[in-house]
Amino acid sequence: MTLLELEKHFEDIPQQTRDFFTNKEDELCLTLCEQFIKQYPNNQSILIYKGICLQRQELFREAIKCFNTVIRLYPDFYIVLRFKAECYFKLKEYPLARNVYKEVLRYSTDNAEDWCYSAICFFLEDRKSFAIALLDYAQTVVSDKSTIPLIKGIMYEHEGQIDDALVSYMESQILSSKDKKVAGEKIYNLLRNNE
Repeated sequence: MTLLELEKHFEDIPQQTRDFFTNKEDELCLTLCEQFIKQYPNNQSILIYKGICLQRQELFREAIKCFNTVIRLYPDFYIVLRFKAECYFKLKEYPLARNVYKEVLRYSTDNAEDWCYSAICFFLEDRKSFAIALLDYAQTVVSDKSTIPLIKGIMYEHEGQIDDALVSYMESQILSSKDKKVAGEKIYNLLRNNE
């Protein structure tokens, strides 16, 4: 199905369901999702709402099932892949999370967050050199240049590489166009803790 068909299917979802979803009233939203599925079995767009509600309730395996169905039916709606990757990440299934983030990056290479989560998966798998190499590459393709060195700084700090962490935090501080507070606090804490 196309994204246009998905959009039409979304129009059929009752406003009350949307309101419960937006207000994070997940139990009520899930009940209405189940009713909708019984009433409109050919409209599976509701599984996006259901999957996100399940994810928010930390029912990650059930959420993944919903996202898999959505991905199969609406393969161009790649945003759902991010939710699926987050579920695997929360389950600490880092190779699976990383593979899904790789799929996301096939659709959009500019999102620094997707690159960072993929690198964090490598890092948590104790493949630190891959994580840093991936972040180095990501720095060349993303437009948000401050996030990548911030994550690198956190990784370096975790490994006790204080000088490298400080350089990365400073780079993030310099490149940040809006929120200079995060990297600045990291620099301050790093220097204060290593006096």
